[in-house]
Amino acid sequence: MEAIQVNPSAKQTAVHEQITRMTSGSTGYSAKRLSQLLGVSDATISHIKNRKWTEVRAQMWDRLYSHPVLGLTKSELSLTRNLRKIELVCKDAQEASRMVAIAAYTGGGKTTAFEYIAYGGTNENVFYVLATEAMNVSEFLVKVGRSMGLDLAGRPSAMIDKINERLIRSTKPLLIIDDAGKLNDACMRHIQIIYDYTKGYAGIVLGGTEYLQKTIHRKATLDKRGFRELKRRISLWVDLYRPSYKEIQDRCEKRGLLAEQEVMLVAKAARWNKDEVANESDFGTIENAIDNLLRRKNAN
Repeated sequence: MEAIQVNPSAKQTAVHEQITRMTSGSTGYSAKRLSQLLGVSDATISHIKNRKWTEVRAQMWDRLYSHPVLGLTKSELSLTRNLRKIELVCKDAQEASRMVAIAAYTGGGKTTAFEYIAYGGTNENVFYVLATEAMNVSEFLVKVGRSMGLDLAGRPSAMIDKINERLIRSTKPLLIIDDAGKLNDACMRHIQIIYDYTKGYAGIVLGGTEYLQKTIHRKATLDKRGFRELKRRISLWVDLYRPSYKEIQDRCEKRGLLAEQEVMLVAKAARWNKDEVANESDFGTIENAIDNLLRRKNAN
């Protein structure tokens, strides 16, 4: 018989209870579907549900505890102007079944907002995909399908048919493709194919840095195959705000930095400027600055 850890940590208990709750009852997720959303193996879900605490690595417990699908750390989320803006853009794309793009500086909170909308928000039928440079067309379509609970394989044309069918059968679906600027040209053309087949049925939001907008416009100007058509189908390009001092203060307070001097140190380290044009700060750098300050405080 396998040894079972007698005293699980508070974090392990919270993850166990939430996964058990989410896979219970007729309205819950299947264990397989939840494993796909969390990006873990079926065995990991099984170990957690059966309280086999030591079968799951410590890093995995940390990752699952902070994963937006489980929603255990929602209270730590900062309701920034960018989060509200991205929520409105996604809601518009979903309701109007149109394609929009959010192209803004790295560290603007796009991924955090997208994950919140897909996993922690109130909108239904939202499917989230994080793109990578290494993806070919088949890998990209498999990941899109997985976000919808589909196990896809075979020819890309067959996979895209199943994706389109799933979207058309859903009520006001929204497909979010994060880091879309990292996709190769063939993957970008398949996004257009999905949009064309589901026009009037589904919304699509492309997220990326400023490079996303520049490369689509540049390739359209060069008449690269499919890019003039793709550019025309994107009905709106959205930029994001740089962090305000109040937003920096909010993040500091949530992380336990309450003194005004500490907030100012973080703002300076993050290159914040009250002049919006000169403001070079971003939320990722702010988090790094907070981490560094907390380490220095704990070391003393």
